[in-house]
Amino acid sequence: MLFILTGDVQIGKTRWLQRLVADLDARGAAPFGVIAPGQWAPRRNPAPDEEPFDKLGIDNVLLPEGTVVPFARRADLARESGAYDEDSQAAQAELAWHISDEAIAVVNGHFAKALEEKAGGEGAKAAALLGGLLVVDELGRLELLHDQGLTAAVALLECGPTRHFPHALAVVRDYLLPQAVQRFGIAWNGVTVIGPTEQALALVESAVLEGAPAPASAHDLTEAKRQIDSILHKLRETKKALEAKEHPERLKAQITLANRRIEALTLANSLVEAELIRR
Repeated sequence: MLFILTGDVQIGKTRWLQRLVADLDARGAAPFGVIAPGQWAPRRNPAPDEEPFDKLGIDNVLLPEGTVVPFARRADLARESGAYDEDSQAAQAELAWHISDEAIAVVNGHFAKALEEKAGGEGAKAAALLGGLLVVDELGRLELLHDQGLTAAVALLECGPTRHFPHALAVVRDYLLPQAVQRFGIAWNGVTVIGPTEQALALVESAVLEGAPAPASAHDLTEAKRQIDSILHKLRETKKALEAKEHPERLKAQITLANRRIEALTLANSLVEAELIRR
């Protein structure tokens, strides 16, 4: 199912999305993608009808790891600081925000992991472990009118539901909603348009969590680590025995296989240990 979160500016879309991500993460269904919180500063002496805070920029937070990428700066502030690039995609599209092409490339690289996984590549093993919900915050004029910006995210959405991402949520401004529906509706067999409401939160969480396995308990993780440690010990002893044999070069294939299994299980062990520490 494809959800499109839409509405006017400053109605709480990002705060709603942050709550959704936190809820799903706590229930073992961490989303993959990006959310875009603003960079805010208090206004000096705001008029009674003005907002008390001024939006200066936008960050991109890569999910699930939480890496923060400084993404956009208000165009007038970027010009004042000398950071404005007239040749950038955002400048050529005459956006009100200055977005560096380098920042776009970083976020596209994050989404490209999932594209490589879909194609059977090796670059998105982390994404393959997630499944559930793909989050794209947000698709704007660059993506929907100019085929620029977060092109890897657009490509993922155009794939429709997949084994790893049976559900997706894209944030789109209301005036761009027709373009988004036209572009992605067929692949997803329609879209569900939502706003930042309690009812929408329950709807998305229900769709994502339906049939999702319960997260492993600390006891389960501890037992898994014990079993992995035991297998690793046996594999290392086997490797030593193979290397100690006469003419070990004749056993190169068996030794290589043992090394690969040791590397894989060592990685699995580190992931279990990290999860136990996080708990």
